[in-house]
Amino acid sequence: MIIRKLNFLDADGDSLFLFGARQTGKTTLLKQLFPQSRYYDLLKSDEYERLSRSPKLLREELQDCPEGTLIIIDEVQKLPILLDEVHWLMTNCELRFILTGSSARKLRRGGVNLLGGRALLYNFYPLVSDELGDEFDIDRAVNNGMIPRHYLVQDATRRLGGYVGLYLQAEISQEAVVRNLPSFNRFLEAAALTSGEMLVYSNIAADCGISSVTVKAYFELLVDTLFGYFVPAYTKTVKRKLIQAPKFYLFDVGVTNYLLHRGLQTTTIGSATARMLTSDYRQVLCGQPAMSARKNPKKSAATSHGAKQRRTQSIAGQLTNMVRRPPR
Repeated sequence: MIIRKLNFLDADGDSLFLFGARQTGKTTLLKQLFPQSRYYDLLKSDEYERLSRSPKLLREELQDCPEGTLIIIDEVQKLPILLDEVHWLMTNCELRFILTGSSARKLRRGGVNLLGGRALLYNFYPLVSDELGDEFDIDRAVNNGMIPRHYLVQDATRRLGGYVGLYLQAEISQEAVVRNLPSFNRFLEAAALTSGEMLVYSNIAADCGISSVTVKAYFELLVDTLFGYFVPAYTKTVKRKLIQAPKFYLFDVGVTNYLLHRGLQTTTIGSATARMLTSDYRQVLCGQPAMSARKNPKKSAATSHGAKQRRTQSIAGQLTNMVRRPPR
C-alpha cells in the first residue's frame, strides 16, 4: 500500500478545504486517516438530491454532535449552498470539517461562502516519487503519469482516454462552461503541445481558430478545474509590470502524452521527464506538508537526506537507461 505524504498533522484541529483533480486519491486518503468520521459523499445521487432539496438537513443531523467531531463532505463544489450550514455548525457547535473538491471553479467564481478564513486550504496532487520510494519507476511515471490508477498498470492508454473523456463530460460539457466543445478539444491539444513552454496566446488562438481572449479564458478554466497550473516567470526583484509570459503545465504528464497521441520516443524523453519532475517538485513544495516531526530531528534529517540521495542516484541511472534505449 502506498503511504501518501499528506497527513494534516499541521492543521492543528482546524477545518480545511482539500482540492485535487479527480482520481488523485483524496477519498482513499481520508478514509484511511479518518475511518470513524461522519462522511457525506455528494457523488451519491440520493445523498446529493436529499441535501440539495433541503440543505438544513445537514445542520439538523449534526448540531447535537460533540464538540470537535470531524465531518467529511466529499465533492462539496457540487452543492456550494451547504457551506452556509457548515459555517453555522463550525461557529455554533465547534465542529470540524474536511471539505473536498475536484474543481474549484464554482467556489472561486460563484460568490459562495468560503467560511470567512476559518478553514485552511490544502492541495492534493498525483503521486510524488518520494511516496513510492525505491519502487519508483521513472519509465512508467513518464509514460503513464502519476495518477495512482494509471501509474499502477503497465499500459494506461485506455484509462487515460477514459479520464480525459470524464473531464470533458463532467467538468466541461455538463457544467455548460464552454459553448463550442469541438474548439475546446482543439485547444486542449494545443495546451498539451505547449505544456512547459512560455505562453503566447495569439499563436495558440491562430492554431485553434479562436480569439486570444477565448484562449486566455480556456487556460483559466483549466486552472479552475485543477487540470493545469501556471508557473510565473522568474524575476530577481518585484516588478510592477509583467515582462515575460508565464509557463503553463497540465497537471499530469500521462494526460499530456495522451492528448498528444504519442508514446514516449527517444526524442521526447527530455521534455516529458522535465514536465514530470516539475510537477513532482511543485507537489512537494506547494501541496503536501512534511511528515510529522520525529523524536530525533537531527537523525531523521540525516536519514532523510541519505534516502533522497540514493533515490536521486537511482533516478539518474534510470534516465541514463532510457536515453540509451533504442526508439520504439
